[in-house]
Amino acid sequence: MSNHILTLALIIIIIILAVLGLVFYISRYNVQKNIKKTEEKLNSVSDNSLENDFNNIKKIHLNGESLKQFKEYSKEYNVICDVEVLGIKDSLSKAKSFVHSFKILAANNLQKRNFAQIESINKRLQVLKIELKDFEKLNEKHSKDLKEFNKSFKQYNKKILNENYLYGDSATKIEDNLSSLDKEINKFSKLVHSGDHTSAEKMINSLNDRFKKIKYLMENIPNLYKSLNKVFPKQLSEIKAGHKKMIEESYRFSDDNFEVLIAKLESKVNESLDLLKELKVGDVVSYNNIISDNIDSMYEEMEKEILAKKKVMKNMKIVHDFIFHAQKQNNALMLELEQLSKNYTLNHDEIKNTKSFGNAINKIYGIYKKDYQLLKSGEAVYSEILNNQQNAKSNLSKIEKEQRDINASVSDLNDEEIKARESVQQFELDLLNMQRQIDKLNLPGVSKEYLENYEALYKRVKSLSKDINQDKISMDFINKKLSLVSDDMQKMLSTTQSIVDNAVLSERLMQYSNHYKNNNENISEACEQAKNYFDKTYEYDKSLQTIAAALEKVEPGLLKQIQSEYDKEKNN
Repeated sequence: MSNHILTLALIIIIIILAVLGLVFYISRYNVQKNIKKTEEKLNSVSDNSLENDFNNIKKIHLNGESLKQFKEYSKEYNVICDVEVLGIKDSLSKAKSFVHSFKILAANNLQKRNFAQIESINKRLQVLKIELKDFEKLNEKHSKDLKEFNKSFKQYNKKILNENYLYGDSATKIEDNLSSLDKEINKFSKLVHSGDHTSAEKMINSLNDRFKKIKYLMENIPNLYKSLNKVFPKQLSEIKAGHKKMIEESYRFSDDNFEVLIAKLESKVNESLDLLKELKVGDVVSYNNIISDNIDSMYEEMEKEILAKKKVMKNMKIVHDFIFHAQKQNNALMLELEQLSKNYTLNHDEIKNTKSFGNAINKIYGIYKKDYQLLKSGEAVYSEILNNQQNAKSNLSKIEKEQRDINASVSDLNDEEIKARESVQQFELDLLNMQRQIDKLNLPGVSKEYLENYEALYKRVKSLSKDINQDKISMDFINKKLSLVSDDMQKMLSTTQSIVDNAVLSERLMQYSNHYKNNNENISEACEQAKNYFDKTYEYDKSLQTIAAALEKVEPGLLKQIQSEYDKEKNN
């Protein structure tokens, strides 16, 4: 038994040793493989050599800060090639020796560290390559920039020399700016030709800004100078002469400060010229806008008076005739209102409003007479008179419209009175006819409500008749009462006709029911009830409904037949 256990244990130990040996072998193989990959990666560093790039930059002959930067890049490259790469080679050799001496873990750690260092070196080499390319690009760019700067400078310099008359006293300052710019271009040129591209690049923005400023000045100053030197002085002189001539021709202005304003603007022109001489273009633009606006305003003021004079002279007779026509209309309207007021009450302030029209017309006439005197004396401000004339025409038009409205509202008073009297007569006739209709039927009576409504309506018609027969009447009041009475009269006529129709039809159906009373108990009872409604409570509608309902059961369509016959009788 013990021998069997020993044998089993021995087998297990052998298996464990075999597994460990296999694991060790695989690990050793993987480390050797990774070391080989790392060596290949290291060879790629040599393949990515920047020797040609550095040699190309050396041909540019750098100087100054650019040369200093290039030396730093060269130093960094040499450290990579001569120190770091050789160090990695030695380290990889050491890793191989670790593998042979079965120091697998140490060899693996060393390999990984070397691989990471190679990755870092490759990235730094890529950055160095880009930086070296930038030296070449800057050299090309700066050569191109220098060419453009010299070309633009020659154009501006030639223009200011050949056309300095367009710039006035500002030409001297522009020439000073160009001279200073020329020095900056020469400085930039020296840096480019000496190879100090880093310092040259720092000058680019400043040079571009100065060229933009020169361009702005040379594009804008000629127009500004032309306005100040020619346009504005000519316009101010023209306005001065035009104003003087207009005054001689009896033109006047509301606020005549032309001479003072012209003097101020002439002074402003000189101030603006001084600012332009100092190249303060922004201030000059503001000054020129103020001068231009004031000149435009003066031209507009003179033109306004010239145009106004033509319209004023044309309007004088028109406004005069308009005023007197409105006065004539108002006087006629007042006479008519005073006559009507003897017989009618005028409820809408017609006389008061007509008096106010007269006052308004007199006020308009007063302004017209004042303007006429100003024209006659040669002291008229035509634009003010034109405004008065326009207001007069507008106000007179409103007055005439209101005059027409008042005239229309009172012109129908006689016709309204006649129609009202006819309506009252018709109401009286309707009341009489209603009474005759009820009396003619010899009815046993009518309801208390009907009698009360009839009596109330009768009194209102009598009251209306009394109102309309007074010496002085208010048609507004009468028309309102007429409207209310008319509505109630229509209701009363309708109610009366219903009573008559229901009573006649009920009587005829009760007579017809005699054919069935002895043989039909329902009709007999219905007839008795209908007669009760008819003779005692005077509810003729219920009487008709009761007898009609009973007869329709035994003789359908009977009510319609009798009603049709009754309607024919009424129409005939």
